[in-house]
Amino acid sequence: MTSLAITLAAAGAVCFAVAAWLQQAAVRADGPRLSRLLRAPRWLSGFGLTGLGAGLHACALGLAPLTVVQPVGAVAIALTTVLAVRGRLTRSTWLAVIASTAGVGVFVLLAAQRAAMPALSSGAEARAGALTAVGVVALGAVGAVTTGRVRCLAYAAAAGMAYGLVSVYVHALAIGHLHVVAALGLVAALPVGMWFVQHAYAAGPPQVVIACQTVIDPMVGVGVGLGLFGEAAGLPRSAALALVVCATVAVTGVVLLAREHVRPQWSRS
Repeated sequence: MTSLAITLAAAGAVCFAVAAWLQQAAVRADGPRLSRLLRAPRWLSGFGLTGLGAGLHACALGLAPLTVVQPVGAVAIALTTVLAVRGRLTRSTWLAVIASTAGVGVFVLLAAQRAAMPALSSGAEARAGALTAVGVVALGAVGAVTTGRVRCLAYAAAAGMAYGLVSVYVHALAIGHLHVVAALGLVAALPVGMWFVQHAYAAGPPQVVIACQTVIDPMVGVGVGLGLFGEAAGLPRSAALALVVCATVAVTGVVLLAREHVRPQWSRS
């Protein structure tokens, strides 16, 4: 089941990458106002692919622990970057992509060896929602008072946290924990994440938005899985240290990618 879950999550990541490319093009051309985007074919196509990717990801979350499924989305970083710059990849951009992808990829391999599917409680789900909400509000405030690269990173990180919480609650529901907290949290977090990601697209290139989300989203999922859901009870210090190192490498890759700030070819269309 774990292999199937990883395959489904990877397919979902490809859908998310292409969706990001399409939607960012639409946002750049028409602005982040939803009323205009709903009439933009590229944005609607991206929305459809996002739905397909979400469905594949939800299936994966029902087959394996959060710590295995969430980081697989790193596949989207490289694909989005290639789609956005189309042949204009510099050495530093490649290094940033490799750092982000490899950091999260090794994280998956390490987490998959020790992850389990524990029983969940509504209390743990509520704490996950509260902690994530604090982070989303803080990042949203940073984005509101800044511009350019910093705003893009802040809004993308806020979206990543919101989507990470969505995955947490989808996982809880998929494995049969039908708590009201999970259902309400899912309904609240999804539109919040969508709002932040569209404004992140308006502030920066899609490869930065996707890279930031792809790192933050699994870190939220894995953090909740390990810290609140007990998916790796008794994790040795050496393994925990290795996970921290991998997370640091992945975050460093995102920061480097943001510093590159390569503008996509269609950004002036």
